[in-house]
Amino acid sequence: MIRANVIEHLQSCGCIELRKDPKGYSVIRNVINGKMSGVPANDPLRAATVCRICKTLDVAIPEEAKDAEYIVNLAHENHNNNH
Repeated sequence: MIRANVIEHLQSCGCIELRKDPKGYSVIRNVINGKMSGVPANDPLRAATVCRICKTLDVAIPEEAKDAEYIVNLAHENHNNNH
């Protein structure tokens, strides 16, 4: 997904960009629940990365990244089982 579209999606879900470093990396905060995530400077972003960011921020996953949801859920499940 195009990085600008990801940022726009996150903002439409109640998130704000707290800061952006000179290399393009952004820190995003969901003002509704206080959760934070980073958005890499890469363009375009992989679907799995977009899905992980949305899950971390607890916002809806855009249609363009829905195909990666299974992989991200599996990774979260494995991570939680190992801790």
